[in-house]
Amino acid sequence: MPIFGTKRHRENKVQQAFAQLHGLQYSAEDVFGLAGLPFPVFSEGDECGCQDIVYGQYNGLNAWAFTLWTSDTDSNGGRAYAYYACAAAPLPADCPSIDIHAVTAMTRAFRNVGLGGNEVPFESEEFNKRFRVTSAEPQFATEVIPQDMIEWLLRNGDDWHFEVNRNYILVYRRQHKDDEDQSAKAFDLATDFYNHIPDVVACSSSCRPWGSPSAPTRRSTCHLWSRRRSSGRRRRRVGHPGG
Repeated sequence: MPIFGTKRHRENKVQQAFAQLHGLQYSAEDVFGLAGLPFPVFSEGDECGCQDIVYGQYNGLNAWAFTLWTSDTDSNGGRAYAYYACAAAPLPADCPSIDIHAVTAMTRAFRNVGLGGNEVPFESEEFNKRFRVTSAEPQFATEVIPQDMIEWLLRNGDDWHFEVNRNYILVYRRQHKDDEDQSAKAFDLATDFYNHIPDVVACSSSCRPWGSPSAPTRRSTCHLWSRRRSSGRRRRRVGHPGG
């Protein structure tokens, strides 16, 4: 699916140069099945797909940066497309959903788009004013978003959407026609977001470490959020960026 005509060709050169510089790989097509990631944005429109995938280990994290496109049929029978700059990474635990997005005129107009759940307030008035957080497990959200994460989001999160669901994180924003390629920015945000999550994951009935039985753990159990990538079992609902 071409993105803005010849703009995609120009961006491909930037993406491939970025990949080569950082020891990453590039694929024009979605060889990983990223459109199957468990996030609502992949269900928008009549059709969706992913393209221009840069993948591999970046800042110590195996991740993908890519463009998501969605399409709808308009009232005249034509196709209307939307594009998103995205980065995603697998997690070492099966987690409840968390949705974090900057509050802008656009997000207020579409406030129901996202993972849903209960709205989670924080002590920081500035953060509550600039961001909206919802989660299936509010206590889990407060553990994942401590004060240093709040400060990082206030510095870096404007115009971006951050989500945690099941075994993945996703960072994305709507891409406009005149935007420059966002692969590097998306990679930076995804890896920094991940690295700001505390090592101890919140107590949750539905958060399980890799390789654990499918039955949920008791609410009183806390799990360590292991940052190692080379050991332990992983679910492969989509192909792994590390190969």
